[in-house]
Amino acid sequence: MNRSKTIWVTWLGIALQGLVLSSIALGQGTEPEGFADQKNTGRAAGDVIQPFDRLNIQVKRDEQMSDIYTVSPTGYVNLPLIGAVQATGRTPAQLQADLTQLLTAYIRKPEVTVELLSVDRSATSEVAASPAQVGAYSVYITGAVQEPGVYYLREPTNPFQLIVRAGGTDNLVTSLSDKADISVFPDLKNVSVVSDDGSVRVLDLSQVGQSQMDLDYLQPGDTVIVPGYRAGTFSIYGEIARPDVYEIPQPVLITDAIALAGGTLRYGDLRRIHLLRGDAKNPQSLIINLSKVQSEKEISMLPLVYPGDTIYIPQSLYGKWVDFVEFIRGSSRASDDIENIRDNWTSRDIR
Repeated sequence: MNRSKTIWVTWLGIALQGLVLSSIALGQGTEPEGFADQKNTGRAAGDVIQPFDRLNIQVKRDEQMSDIYTVSPTGYVNLPLIGAVQATGRTPAQLQADLTQLLTAYIRKPEVTVELLSVDRSATSEVAASPAQVGAYSVYITGAVQEPGVYYLREPTNPFQLIVRAGGTDNLVTSLSDKADISVFPDLKNVSVVSDDGSVRVLDLSQVGQSQMDLDYLQPGDTVIVPGYRAGTFSIYGEIARPDVYEIPQPVLITDAIALAGGTLRYGDLRRIHLLRGDAKNPQSLIINLSKVQSEKEISMLPLVYPGDTIYIPQSLYGKWVDFVEFIRGSSRASDDIENIRDNWTSRDIR
């Protein structure tokens, strides 16, 4: 056999060997590292739905709605007609009942089936948000840290670990009113964890040390706030034009505090503004709905912001969907994907 034929036969053998190995791997149903216990071939009907699960939702005699849906990082599925519906924490049967009830407003005697197909967790490590990678669930961190933002995680993570992954704490240099730039220090004694349901935990992480592994793990959609501290100041973070630490000589209305920081951004959730005060031993949390405040009398009855307080303005559910579509599609907020979501969004409030 001449040299050219030998080379051709050798490459053919390598190709056939690769094909055989690929077939074996497919037949064995291999999973990504770290998720060997999560099969991609379907799960029990009694399993609780989690972020990034894939659901086969079928509506009889409605091909437009019948499709495979992926649960968002914040736990919702978005369907035509009814918009976003909470899926996480529900079994397929419970979600099926929810969808059936919601669709009765649009379809006569709807027949819905929900099948839990698999979980789609293709990322191999936790990373800050990147169009090229998707993790198991999203959490947020803001305040006095080096790299605030959204993080997609695939492993259990507690607040202390997230702060470390965000580059650790940062001494903020900020401009207060007309005064020169001054340093504002991270207040690790009063780190807040705000959950999607509005509940708040205040943690003292200043002396965590070796006991940090005893902290509860973060849940999908949680926001960790590391406030900045300086006497006579309040902190404001989240969907605000100028998140920062501001000096106030005396207590001010929360509306004035928000105005001082430039007002809320487009996707700020005015229904769930958090006013946090106290400490880990005596935490206090108020949830304020500014969306229905109209008259001067109503404004005058709003709570005051005192030095040492922290204001957090969460992102609305619609804003999270916008970010999710941008993340998956790599599109801008003016894209057709966003317009499609807006067209399908219902006028009802979805918390």
